[in-house]
Amino acid sequence: MPGLRESLPEIVPRLMTLFSSKEGYKPFDEAIPACHYVNPATRPFLNYDPRQLDTLHDRHATAIVSNADSRIRSVLEDLDFPSAMDTIVLSEEQGIEKPEREIFLRTIDNVNRKIPSGQKSIDPAECLHVGDELIW
Repeated sequence: MPGLRESLPEIVPRLMTLFSSKEGYKPFDEAIPACHYVNPATRPFLNYDPRQLDTLHDRHATAIVSNADSRIRSVLEDLDFPSAMDTIVLSEEQGIEKPEREIFLRTIDNVNRKIPSGQKSIDPAECLHVGDELIW
């Protein structure tokens, strides 16, 4: 039986293909509906009870900021996340990574460019980052 090192030329391309599509990932069942729920721009795509929205602000923008490489963009598209997001910002495409402040400021700029004139732009002090690592 071949060892791991000998198997890598066969395994790595298969893994790269697997994790370049939705086949290698599964979002939590609530993930996409939750994004639609807080984002008024995408609510028409979601069946909801309007009474549940009374406590939400008039504008909630949602974005994905990831340190993953650019393959994650096609994965997110396959999983239908872009329909629930105002923007997706990838560190590989920006040349800067989280937790650097600049990548978050660029994300806010991307969202603000999409806000119709006359509507209030988003201020960094009004933003909330939800991540998958606890930072002290």
